[in-house]
Amino acid sequence: MSADNNKQQALFSNDFTVHSIKPILMVKYYIILAVVIYLILSAVFIEAFLSITIVFFCAFSAFLLVKIREYNATEFVIDKEKISYIRNWIDYNRTDIRYENIKEVVVKQSVLKKLFNLGDVSLISNISSDRAGITFFNIDHPLQIYSLLQERISSSKLSRS
Repeated sequence: MSADNNKQQALFSNDFTVHSIKPILMVKYYIILAVVIYLILSAVFIEAFLSITIVFFCAFSAFLLVKIREYNATEFVIDKEKISYIRNWIDYNRTDIRYENIKEVVVKQSVLKKLFNLGDVSLISNISSDRAGITFFNIDHPLQIYSLLQERISSSKLSRS
């Protein structure tokens, strides 16, 4: 437990070490959603209950395995000069945004994500391209990440002046 606390304190300090952030898969949310869909399908198709159970279980298991693999292949890196989004799943995708190019930082938390202290932090850059931003999705402590990023952006702008 203290190792987690030390890791969190290091993450939210304003030293310029490299931080790697992984998104969190909301398995509880998917299971609740799956149970609701399953109950609705079972009520509608009563005579095919066993068939629906087998098909639904297989489809849900495949969906969950794909999601787990996708989340494990995604990483957000905050370092001294830039923020990176790295996704190494079926293909390799990396997007970097330097602090001086960040125009806006936005935090979004739905009611469900707020219960689990998760959220999305979006970075909008002033570079015009199809990859003009990065979204950290389903991350722990989004408000603290937001504060850290704001401090780093401010520090970057001050050091350029």
